[in-house]
Amino acid sequence: MMGMLDWYRDCLRMTPRWDDAVVAHADGVWRDALLTSPWFHWAEFFPLLKEPVLDERGRPVTDARGRVLYQDRDPRQDGMEDAFMDLWEAVANARPLKKTANGQFILPHMLPPCYEMKQAQRRIKAAATEIGPCISF
Repeated sequence: MMGMLDWYRDCLRMTPRWDDAVVAHADGVWRDALLTSPWFHWAEFFPLLKEPVLDERGRPVTDARGRVLYQDRDPRQDGMEDAFMDLWEAVANARPLKKTANGQFILPHMLPPCYEMKQAQRRIKAAATEIGPCISF
């Protein structure tokens, strides 16, 4: 992922990490990398992208239904790129890519929900264990 961030910085003509690491870590390019990846909608990344709106007392603001209101988090805050990298490594290692029978790679979010997958596996197993009529020669 660090290579991808370097590529984004090069394409967008930003300060490279090897020229000035402090400036590079504060440019917020990690957010662009996340939003263009297939993992952007996973719940683990939500706290990096959004933060609750707080009132003057520091309490979260809610709407009429009692839901907490969120706003975009500033991606240039100190430590945000490091937090993203730590989380990215944890998510990418926990959810590897799968390969279909015809050789295409699919991402975990493209798979059916777990209960549907288990039902399909049970049906396949049940069909394989059924004993049909014996053919006599």
